[in-house]
Amino acid sequence: MSRKKAKPVAVSDPDFEAVREWYKAEFALYSFEAVRDTIELILEKKLDHRRSLEYYAMSVGLICTYARPFTNNEPVGKLSEEIVPEEFKHRHTLIMALRHKLFAHADATLAAAPDNYPNEAVIVNDGEKLWMDVSRSAVVPSLLEKMQPLLNGLIEKINYFRR
Repeated sequence: MSRKKAKPVAVSDPDFEAVREWYKAEFALYSFEAVRDTIELILEKKLDHRRSLEYYAMSVGLICTYARPFTNNEPVGKLSEEIVPEEFKHRHTLIMALRHKLFAHADATLAAAPDNYPNEAVIVNDGEKLWMDVSRSAVVPSLLEKMQPLLNGLIEKINYFRR
């Protein structure tokens, strides 16, 4: 006997709406604090953004974690981008584009920087040996530094709404 999966039914209960907003705020706060702390860790360690696999994994993770509250999360929905402070809208848009086009969906046509294409096969010759490598697009440390005031602004706003 086969079971059909029931489709979720929209709930119009005001209590459910309040819980949805509470969940979005808590999830956003957790995400933004995790990104802030990871940026501090990366900058503290002074990892090489061109060679360190640890840097690559951490930077991809933090971009995706930053974007999670702003992407759809059924049944609660996504955090409104209206919460992004006006002075950081452009930076927020850039971070979301990195997440959507480069890291979460690996759009090979997106150049992260001049002459830097994701998943490009390159031949490396360090004078001693020759090998093949695949280029990794990483978030440069200066963008991480510029993300810090954005995160602080978002955390401040989320805490205001939580109160």
